[in-house]
Amino acid sequence: MPSLLLALALVSVAGCGFQLRGAIALPPELQQLHLAGEALSPEFRDELRSALRGAGVAISDELAPGIPVLRVLAINSDRRVLSVASTGKVQEYELRYAVRFSVQRADGAPVLEPQTVQQTRDFRFEQTEVLGKSEEQDQLLAEMRRDVVGLMLSRLSSQLR
Repeated sequence: MPSLLLALALVSVAGCGFQLRGAIALPPELQQLHLAGEALSPEFRDELRSALRGAGVAISDELAPGIPVLRVLAINSDRRVLSVASTGKVQEYELRYAVRFSVQRADGAPVLEPQTVQQTRDFRFEQTEVLGKSEEQDQLLAEMRRDVVGLMLSRLSSQLR
């Protein structure tokens, strides 16, 4: 009986088009890239390099003819107050992480016009747990950074096909 239920579940999942998320396939012209941008933080650069390598992209450390440039134009991370208690203390924030990027040929001709991808998360804040909430906020920002990188690769994959 359990094997019948398992088989039924597998057939229904396969029938709906579900598949595990794997590496994103980028177009052939992006199989080698140079990363550029004054806005690149070390954390974001590492996350982006890792994701690109996972997609089979060779990252060139130097700008060379024929190698497209993935340029990070801006990275913005901010928070805004969503709710305040009757005492006037903040109860909830909204965190936002946005990246503006473009892709150009080595000669400067645009391959992909400047685009922005972003993630937002709500974040409940407790005045009595400041240290723990600070760590939670850092973890949320790391997750948002990872998600934004995934959105960038998805955008590269879908808009350049």
